[in-house]
Amino acid sequence: MKKIISYLGIISCLCVCIVGFAGCNKNDDLVINVSLNTENYTNWLSPNLYITDLQVTPSTIGNVTYDLSCVLHIKTVKTQNCQFENVTIKYAAPNIKGWNARATHNIVRVDYDGSSHTSFTLISTDRIIIDFPQPEIFYADISEITGTVVTYH
Repeated sequence: MKKIISYLGIISCLCVCIVGFAGCNKNDDLVINVSLNTENYTNWLSPNLYITDLQVTPSTIGNVTYDLSCVLHIKTVKTQNCQFENVTIKYAAPNIKGWNARATHNIVRVDYDGSSHTSFTLISTDRIIIDFPQPEIFYADISEITGTVVTYH
């Protein structure tokens, strides 16, 4: 009987120690919430631009000029380890010489991991030369951004 009581005592001491050590999880991460704005968003978000759906249509008068169209996509990705809460981005229409832009959605929500996507249809008429805009020569014009980034240090 003494052996059983001894074993139970040892087991109960081990359980208390395990529970005690489990409570000693060292989590000294400092959580910082920062409100996003048009001046600071690039610290945490990077807009990536690319063009798809290139179309060339000869004009109806003499087939000397062309009407061009394409879709400009803007995606965001996070640039460091953080999360986003209630982030909304409002994009201004791209100002590309000789091109008119129409937005499918110029206001987008950024998900918890920093991802978002929107697109603009770009149209240029009566072009003599077939050339499309290069996304690396212009940038995403964010007119407004709201929400919070949560960082851990």
